[in-house]
This record gives sequence, structure tokens and C-alpha cells, in this order.
Amino acid sequence: MSHGWLSGSPYYFIDMELCDFNLDTYIYGPIPIDILSIYMFGHGGAESIKNPAQVSKILEDVAHGLDYIHSHDYVHRDLKPSNGISCSCSLILQYFILARGSHGK
Repeated sequence: MSHGWLSGSPYYFIDMELCDFNLDTYIYGPIPIDILSIYMFGHGGAESIKNPAQVSKILEDVAHGLDYIHSHDYVHRDLKPSNGISCSCSLILQYFILARGSHGK
């Protein structure tokens, strides 16, 4: 990931990885099976959407993300499906605008 000020401009940029889908799409809308298979198994295939192994991996990724931010004394405060995105075979929590330190800071 790169970041910095755009040359000759007042704008700051953050170059981030392009992600495949968010959990909101996974739960409520269709996802091409090949994208989901790559997320789950690292390759395309005909695995069924929302099988127990997929749900388990998603929950595990969410738990690891929450454990990480809580270990740094932050609380997300807006955890919902649209704030979880799939990138490089793992789920990433995003949108920390409402996050606060666990001591109110």
C-alpha cells in the first residue's frame, strides 16, 4: 500500500488493494461463484455459496479483526456486513470513523 500527497495538489492519496465483495453482498445478493471460491479456497470452482466452511472462515476472520482492534484498546462501534470486505483470501474490517478508544478517547 502506498500513500502520500499528490504532486502539486492539496489532496492526499491512499492506494489500496481492490477487493472482491463485502459481506452485505455475500448475505443479501448474488456473488459470482468463482470470486467466492477464490476467497475461500484460493482457486475457482463449483463450491456452494454459504456452506458451513465458508461461514466459519468469515466468522474466524471477523473474530481475528475484532481481537486485533480490541488488543489496541479500540472499539469499532459500527460492525455490520457492509463493513467487512474480502481481499486476498481474507476478510478485512473497514470503516473506522465511529471507532473510539476503549477509554472514551
